[in-house]
Order: sequence, then C-alpha cells, then structure tokens
Amino acid sequence: MEALKAIPQEDGSTTSFFEEEGWRNGLVKGSYKPWEMLLISWWAFDLNVGCDKEYGDPLTSQTLFYTSLKPWCRRASDMRNFTKFLRFWGWRL
Repeated sequence: MEALKAIPQEDGSTTSFFEEEGWRNGLVKGSYKPWEMLLISWWAFDLNVGCDKEYGDPLTSQTLFYTSLKPWCRRASDMRNFTKFLRFWGWRL
C-alpha cells in the first residue's frame, strides 16, 4: 500500500495514487462516480458511494472499506476485519 503513496513521475518527483487531503482523503484520485452519487448517495448517506478507496490499516486510514449500503452496518461490514465481515454476511466458517 505504501508504494501506491509514492509513485515516481518523469520529473523525479513522486505522487500518491490516493487523495491526501480534503473530503476525498483516502479515495483513489479521479474515482468520481457521478451516477452513483446522484442515484444512491442520498439514501446511503455517503457522497463517495461506489468510489474506489484505500484498503489501508483501520487504525490509520480514514476510510471505511464497508460492503453494505446500510449506514448503520458500515462498521460491521468493514472488509478489513475479515472474520467480522464474514460473520456479518452470514458465513459460519
């Protein structure tokens, strides 16, 4: 994941694959989803629904990698805690 935060450019500088500040912090640059924003975000209470996100450390990343559109289930469906994620979706492994 850290390699995606320091991608070399032709001029010798580096850039991140992700937005690093503002309300899109932790989202992939250019991952705008206008149709999802227009049709889904208002009832999912998330302007960034459908946008690609950083699959980072839950202790340092500001984005939730949720898999349920229900706002009250976002933490329970966070894929970074895979055991909790499987239990949320009914898997009994």
